[in-house]
Amino acid sequence: MLSTLQVNNAIEWVVYNPIDNDLLQEIVSENSNTIGQLILKYTTRYNNLYKKQLTSPMTENIFAYIRDVCDKHPNTFINYNINIDNGIVNDKNEKFVHLPKLIQKIQNENYKLIKKNEQLQKENIELKKSIVTIS
Repeated sequence: MLSTLQVNNAIEWVVYNPIDNDLLQEIVSENSNTIGQLILKYTTRYNNLYKKQLTSPMTENIFAYIRDVCDKHPNTFINYNINIDNGIVNDKNEKFVHLPKLIQKIQNENYKLIKKNEQLQKENIELKKSIVTIS
């Protein structure tokens, strides 16, 4: 929950910095951004698209305010379809895969397979030595 000061700061930011609804929804639809990545991407892409730059970067509080207003008044404002699950921002309407978790799982499985392969190679070398000594 944002404090009154944080809400006032967010409102002031929104007054001086128009929100590009399509750009924000496009970034949300990527389905693998953290809140920090989303606000950084929004600020960067907005400043690259428009001659009139943002007066200051979007912050987590500003994003929280925008999300809160949209959740409380869905018929009044653009519905961004924003959902936050375990710190990852995604589109409510889309199924998503959290890539960093998936990549970490694959890396862990790969590491286990590499260790097992090393163990099997050592056993193979020992068996070859045993066969040579028996012959």
